[in-house]
Amino acid sequence: MSGGLDDKTLRVFGELFHGFSVGWLSPLMSGGTAKATRALPPHALDTFAQSRPTDMEADKRLYEAFHRIASQVAQVGTLPYPDRGTWALGMAAHNLATLTDPLLDAAFRRSSRAVVRGWADQLIAAAGEPMTRGEALLRHALVLRVTALQREDRVIKNWAYTYRFWGRQAPANVVALPRVRFVRETVTQTPLASFWTAPELDDDMTGLHESMQALAARSPLTALLGLGDTPNFRFTGPMLAVLSDPTLRHGVAHHLVRTGIGPAAARIGAALRELTAVGAPPALLGTATAFIMETAMMAALDRQSSEGAPDCQDVDARLFWAVLPEALGGQDALDPLEVVPPSDRQRLGEWAVAVASQLDPDTAHLAHTLFQRVALPPSSARAVASVASVWSPS
Repeated sequence: MSGGLDDKTLRVFGELFHGFSVGWLSPLMSGGTAKATRALPPHALDTFAQSRPTDMEADKRLYEAFHRIASQVAQVGTLPYPDRGTWALGMAAHNLATLTDPLLDAAFRRSSRAVVRGWADQLIAAAGEPMTRGEALLRHALVLRVTALQREDRVIKNWAYTYRFWGRQAPANVVALPRVRFVRETVTQTPLASFWTAPELDDDMTGLHESMQALAARSPLTALLGLGDTPNFRFTGPMLAVLSDPTLRHGVAHHLVRTGIGPAAARIGAALRELTAVGAPPALLGTATAFIMETAMMAALDRQSSEGAPDCQDVDARLFWAVLPEALGGQDALDPLEVVPPSDRQRLGEWAVAVASQLDPDTAHLAHTLFQRVALPPSSARAVASVASVWSPS
């Protein structure tokens, strides 16, 4: 536990931690019914970060759920136990979820909305950015589950009354003697995302939307995996830090290709164009280029033999695909896949020819100058003469 706290405070924090970890976080991560406790104050973070659930089964389910979701992105042998930043984001998400409770609209409870949202914002700030592969995966797993949260609402009618319970179980006396009292119960699932993303929100909910956006931004891996659904996607420092890890970069590229490169190609191309325009350092450009190259190569190898050239009508999509022929034909060729069988080399060459035939001079020139500026990550800067030898841009 944390030092400097009196016994009473430690006891209160211990009770809060048990209710949060066993009743809310573990079920949230493992797919059960999460039951919110009282709002969690930021000064409880140190205590929470140094604690583990006393319920061993809940603790096991929690860790296994984190590991299962992380393994869907990257092959990980072991995953660290949730770190301080992950606990902070979990506490913040819990507080934001409690703010969707309609009972807080009561006259004497409205002021608590600002307090609880303020606590959530402090916890989000305290989380900082992920510093390791494990932290990035833990945060992604958490944010993925939080954005899937649904509130279970009940409307119960009997011969005389109608009762409504938002996000709560009905008391036993309300549903007792269902045949005698003609009890009818209707249960609906309300996605909490509807409270965080609705276009028309009151002042309280607008703030909730902003806080949830800030929470999601603390998981750059999640943003990268969902860039296909992000119209104004741009590379950020934390995203590029994630992409500098070869395992995570491969996982993101694999996910985008598996789910269909589609609009993601144009969005990545636009983000690369902006990164180039603002004069990003060579190392950051190299990280972005390595990611694009790996994604383009995977997409090329994943295509069916009957498929034609990629759709390069969009100018930003053209820039995305232009990286492939430039990399294979350049002196410092890029091979994120490291080992390319001879049969795949030929397919990559054919795809590069098809792409090159669609490039306008400006896009081809931009791709060429890009490779003159970048500093590729060490693991991705190996020459692929064996690939380039089967295809030449000339």
